[in-house]
Amino acid sequence: MSFIAAYEPDREGGTAPAAEIRTATRSDATVLALLEQGVRPGDVDARIASLCDAVEDPEHLVVLASVDSEPVGYGRVAYLARDVDDAPAGYYLAGVTVARRWRRRGLAADLTAARLAWIWRRSEVAWYFSNVQNLASLALHETFGFVEADRSPSFQGITFAGGVGVLLRAGRPVSDEVSARRGSPDG
Repeated sequence: MSFIAAYEPDREGGTAPAAEIRTATRSDATVLALLEQGVRPGDVDARIASLCDAVEDPEHLVVLASVDSEPVGYGRVAYLARDVDDAPAGYYLAGVTVARRWRRRGLAADLTAARLAWIWRRSEVAWYFSNVQNLASLALHETFGFVEADRSPSFQGITFAGGVGVLLRAGRPVSDEVSARRGSPDG
């Protein structure tokens, strides 16, 4: 079973929900791990531990999307401190998960926008890598200005089904440079 979302650019999604996007806390870790389990089966306890570590690390971010107080998706940012597998150190969009019944409604884009806003307060560059076969994710990130930087069997120690990953880079937009200099309450 593939865990890559189907790329269906012409398929209509449901109505865009009024989602609340906020920074996740340690108390959200279990529900987010279970949400992930519904999309990609794996070790729930390991996911809870990873999420707890991430929300407590100032160089990482976990954002949560809720609709009517129900968690429906989340996304992560990780600061990777070393160059590994031709992928430079820096801030990486480190995955976005949306519950299957809430997909194709703009939530992944909302979560990505929130994560990039956080990165732009810290860096001029954002990084992201994906399986070359993940066309839905690649198309989403292209709308945020990501461009291909490299292809490889692995980036930052992550290998890819089918053997090819794509490393992408985005520079902070000029309008965000002005906002970043002014500061923000959560920056």
